[in-house]
Amino acid sequence: MSKSFSKQEILEKHEENCQNHEVIYIVLPKKGTILEFKYHKYSMRVPIVVYVDFESFTKPIYSCQPDPDGSFTKAYQKHEPSGFCF
Repeated sequence: MSKSFSKQEILEKHEENCQNHEVIYIVLPKKGTILEFKYHKYSMRVPIVVYVDFESFTKPIYSCQPDPDGSFTKAYQKHEPSGFCF
């Protein structure tokens, strides 16, 4: 069982979803593109909530040494992004 899933059933459900659906690729505007909202008369006064989920792999860091002359935070993992959803 993967470390990312707390129960075998959750992992199996995830694998089932991944095998039955195509991969989704995010297409973003080209760098330097300006997005602008022009039609304010069509807007509604409602609150907007955006939920974002970032996934990453954690890899151990073995080369960190404390500095006795200053403040030091011991980094022991590097988070490498693997996916996101919003």
